[in-house]
Amino acid sequence: MSQDSAFNPYAPPQSQQMVDETSPESVRRAHLWYEAEIKGVGLLYGLFGGLMLIPLFQAIGEGMMRRGPSAWFFALLISVGALILGAGLRRLSPWVRVPMAVISGLLGVISFFTIVGPLLNGYVLWLMLSAKGRTVMSPQYQLLVNLTPHVKQRTSSTTIVLTLLLVVILGAWVVRLVLSYSSFRQ
Repeated sequence: MSQDSAFNPYAPPQSQQMVDETSPESVRRAHLWYEAEIKGVGLLYGLFGGLMLIPLFQAIGEGMMRRGPSAWFFALLISVGALILGAGLRRLSPWVRVPMAVISGLLGVISFFTIVGPLLNGYVLWLMLSAKGRTVMSPQYQLLVNLTPHVKQRTSSTTIVLTLLLVVILGAWVVRLVLSYSSFRQ
């Protein structure tokens, strides 16, 4: 047995199969993390838009809209805009990339003197303008998603536990708010 053909147990495994890196499945797997992050930002925008509707409905119920339409109209505009952008991000719609980049840039400048604001908005801006972010938000990627419905991002158990904890905390906050409001009205 020659030295070249000897079996080396410490050598990395050799595969005879060639991996096609241009197949729809491999392209989708390469961009799956970006897809999940963009959809996560869409979820946050949707939650923000939905939570902004709660005080608006409360103001309608209390008859506070008579004071002037400018403040509640502005809040309604922001809320509906956030819901639309969130839905667009969740669907990976190509049209939402430019408005999200503009809004993230503006919010990053406005919140420059805070700690978290510029970081979050810079992250969203990076997601929208990076090469892989542009790919995920393209119409061609939509075709890849339709061709590979079996390729999914696995959600870690830590993410599930933290999300459930956040939902419980928000639910307790809403219940506390409702109970304090009902005791205040009496």
